[in-house]
Amino acid sequence: MVALLIATVIYRWQKEIDRETALQIEFRRLCAEYIKAAKTAFFEQPFIGEESEVEKAKTFLSISTAEQHSYITRDQLFLIAPDHILELIRAHDNAFRHWKMAFSKEFESASDRRQQVRKFTSDLRNAELSMLEGMRSYQSLGRLSPSFWQRVKNGLYKR
Repeated sequence: MVALLIATVIYRWQKEIDRETALQIEFRRLCAEYIKAAKTAFFEQPFIGEESEVEKAKTFLSISTAEQHSYITRDQLFLIAPDHILELIRAHDNAFRHWKMAFSKEFESASDRRQQVRKFTSDLRNAELSMLEGMRSYQSLGRLSPSFWQRVKNGLYKR
């Protein structure tokens, strides 16, 4: 009877570890997909001075397949990522949107426009670096969430 009780506890504990491992693997995969899609969308930009090429500007200012994929992946990350990672993803997403909108605005002069685009590009890069550092620090923890250990400690571990 005692052996059955111990086996049940160990089985539940192992299942919890398996679930959290699968969740971490999915989180890492989604992070990599989001970063890849966001970078691909970034590199679809026309260079300053090429905006007059109607087809290239039209393609860039519409929502590309890479940009759609980044939004879909971002939404999937919203379901499983912790709050501090979500804040970094939101900041990156906002920086990307502001950066992209800077291309479609009409400024007084070309130098003002270049300066505005450079500012938003810098903001986007900073947001991206913060997001990558946050994702890396979370992924490098490689341990079970505190909620699991709290449940074990408090004797609340039940499924």
